Amino acid sequence: MNKEALIKRFNIAVELEKKGEYLTALNEYLSILMEDRKYRDVYINLGSLYSRMNRLDESLKYFEKAVSLEKDYIVYFNIGCVFYKLGEYKKAVINLEKSRNINKGFIPSTLIMGLSYSRLQNIKAAEINFQKVLESEPDNRVATTALAIIYHNQGKFKESI
Repeated sequence: MNKEALIKRFNIAVELEKKGEYLTALNEYLSILMEDRKYRDVYINLGSLYSRMNRLDESLKYFEKAVSLEKDYIVYFNIGCVFYKLGEYKKAVINLEKSRNINKGFIPSTLIMGLSYSRLQNIKAAEINFQKVLESEPDNRVATTALAIIYHNQGKFKESI
């Protein structure tokens, strides 16, 4: 099958996914991979779709295949988020750091990294990441709340407020 036909099928799968027809979209994506094993966008969409279906191991498999074909900050971010959801916070930090190294301005990587460090009880690293988020996005509610909790737990009530 030619590339144009695969692109058309890919776009159909995307539309199916948008309509909430996940299983049909999933089958179409997998069928496309039978034709072209290096269709990176299919791996990314499968990773995303499996994540929304809470099938995190499958999600991780497809995101990792996508990043093996080409490294980019969004896929590393997605891998980090899947590891965060799985409770594997060290692996989350490793992948979020890779994301941030590629695109330092992508604040969600820094935010989830802060949450991961917080779960690892590395409070200083968590605090540093939340402060970095607030430097770029002063109104970020998640970072503000997380810092307030950290300061409250440390007895720094004035800073917490």
